[in-house]
Amino acid sequence: MAIQLLGFPTTLGLPRQAIQHAPAALRSAGLVQQLRRLVPVEDLGDLPLPELHTPGDVPGMVTAVVDAAGQQADLWLRHHQPGHLMLTLGGDHSTSLGTIQALSRMGHSFDVVWIDAHGDFNIIETSPTGNVHGMVLALACGLMPAYAPGYVMPSNLRLWGIRDLDPGERDLLTQHRVEVLDPDQTRHEWDRIVKRLKPNILLSFDLDSVEPDQAPGTMTPVPNGFHRHEALQFVAHLAREKHILALDIVEFHPDYDRQNLTLQLALDVVTTAVSGQVERRQKGFSAAAGA
Repeated sequence: MAIQLLGFPTTLGLPRQAIQHAPAALRSAGLVQQLRRLVPVEDLGDLPLPELHTPGDVPGMVTAVVDAAGQQADLWLRHHQPGHLMLTLGGDHSTSLGTIQALSRMGHSFDVVWIDAHGDFNIIETSPTGNVHGMVLALACGLMPAYAPGYVMPSNLRLWGIRDLDPGERDLLTQHRVEVLDPDQTRHEWDRIVKRLKPNILLSFDLDSVEPDQAPGTMTPVPNGFHRHEALQFVAHLAREKHILALDIVEFHPDYDRQNLTLQLALDVVTTAVSGQVERRQKGFSAAAGA
């Protein structure tokens, strides 16, 4: 097993100015060195992205996000080695649109595990803010065909930890029968929902899924989220039980962090997921050798 790491320092889905982007902060904190104690790592650097700050032009922002996602997917198709874990350091949650597109174009069958406070299933007409990071999954499912054709079925979405939905977004999620669980439902149904997953998953981890006092470095904090320790337990369990094709860490905004709490959480999510995958694959290799 090896990791291919890509920085995707986007704020196109918000939009906002950033003093420091998450990929730079995580690298400076020693993420690559920590991972190399576990597995080989190929750092692909950061994808160069434009800054767009025209909040009134929502169609323009959607186009910019879709274009950036296409660049990200193209890069993965050029560089990805089969069997290697794709690790993307975002960026707002529009980061995961390119990952979903890449996995789809590679021909993978997978579920999207979306650990988040928000559903990100708005279309332009239902979004009260016009921020495109709240439209990512609608774009990924083809609900906005003028911008993106769709790369995944709504039935392959698993939205866990959700506690902040807009009214029109809620209607769309219900209409398309998307699995949406709040933190309590996720806790209580954990074993069942993990067992129902496909063998291969994209794990898209939004730092605002965790309680704001434990992950203050986000732009859209929502109370009553997961506690830090249980979020890491969930990640560890997923990594031991399922094959993670790709891991996205999103919505870490270093200039909003306090005492490096969110930075450390992001580091721990990544290393926990990779450690679990190493353990899972070692057991799999041992079982194959024993057979």
